[in-house]
Amino acid sequence: MIFIWGISTRRKFFQNFRQAMTCENCGRYGYYYVFKTYETFTIFFIPTFRWGTKYYVQASCCGKTYLLNPEIGKMIAKGQPVQILPAHMYDMSVRRPCNNSYAGGSKPVTPPSYGANNARSYAATPAPVYAKSQKKCQFCGCVTAAEHAFCPQCGGSI
Repeated sequence: MIFIWGISTRRKFFQNFRQAMTCENCGRYGYYYVFKTYETFTIFFIPTFRWGTKYYVQASCCGKTYLLNPEIGKMIAKGQPVQILPAHMYDMSVRRPCNNSYAGGSKPVTPPSYGANNARSYAATPAPVYAKSQKKCQFCGCVTAAEHAFCPQCGGSI
């Protein structure tokens, strides 16, 4: 007997949600798009089990992606009216919550438990100082060596 099974990661965009915003990463106007990812176990190409659901927010202007609070993501999935605030998003590239000054203050908050590797407060963390031999990507914020022409994380030109 032949038994066909597999495990795959799937992505689902929520087409009914779109929120206007000013991007903290690039400073341009754009929209937040929300999607979720999850793992599936398939038997004979039929999805049987689902686990590891995570919700993400992506900026339309530069493609910056943030981890979204699961409760807010579930509300969006149900079609409920929600406004995404900086406190609901987690910037995965620098491991700290988002802090848009236009939407609620200038003091960063403690990383949430749904995505943080540690629970220390980032309020006292000084701004990073880059060496002259380093560059920061304008699209994703990745710090790389000065001789690179393209970002190793997002592929954008530096």
